[in-house]
Amino acid sequence: MILKLGLSGFEEYQKGLFRRGSALHSNIENHLLGRSYESTSEILGYMHSVEPQLQNFHDVVACETKLNHDVLRYTGVIDCVAHHRKTGLYIIDWKTSERKKTTLSQVYDNPIQVAAYIGMWNNQNPDNKSLAVDELAIVSLSVKQDRNHQLFSAHNYVVKYIGYLKTFHLVK
Repeated sequence: MILKLGLSGFEEYQKGLFRRGSALHSNIENHLLGRSYESTSEILGYMHSVEPQLQNFHDVVACETKLNHDVLRYTGVIDCVAHHRKTGLYIIDWKTSERKKTTLSQVYDNPIQVAAYIGMWNNQNPDNKSLAVDELAIVSLSVKQDRNHQLFSAHNYVVKYIGYLKTFHLVK
């Protein structure tokens, strides 16, 4: 991409992605918490993509929360922890895309990333079973689709994540 855009063009592209992502995350958080918000033309299509899915989540526990796993030594920022109307407490990761993503394979290792977030979350809330998370959601937002809301049981991804973690510590 740097070859195509040049270094300064690539830096501008990255700034634009960050700006769009920050605005989108802020709007989603405001929507979930019942606060007012305005969508710029840059994120309007993404908000239309996600708004129907937001109705499935309630009782938000956390948004944009930085966590760390002190035992396994990793950190991350969780996009959202909320209750799903049918199935329980989820860690939700919002992913924007220029292309429509309708299958799990199209989100690559995103579920493993969220499985790592589940490990951090549960590590920081060990004594509160009502806050234990064992489900994850990848919500892929695209201006080219009406909706794409993928809920996954985290078990298989936690197992994969632990395998990656073991490999990392062996190589290190």
